[in-house]
Amino acid sequence: MLENICDHIDGATSFFIMTSLAIIEFSLLDNNLDNLPQKYPNLAGFKDTVFFAKTDDKTRVETCLVGISVLSYIICKREDMM
Repeated sequence: MLENICDHIDGATSFFIMTSLAIIEFSLLDNNLDNLPQKYPNLAGFKDTVFFAKTDDKTRVETCLVGISVLSYIICKREDMM
């Protein structure tokens, strides 16, 4: 499903990759939900979601890495993502 979305919707790949990388950075470097709006304003809208509020940092990082690996075939084709 993620592949189909990214193949057919302009900007979906960039949005997913950039959001995933921001989530990984937040989870590894800070992981304090109170700091989310100030340090990571692009992620502030997701603060109250189950993904942030109910999952641990390791699960968030693993989930993002799986998503990025699913899209690796697109990433390899795009120089702006390398």
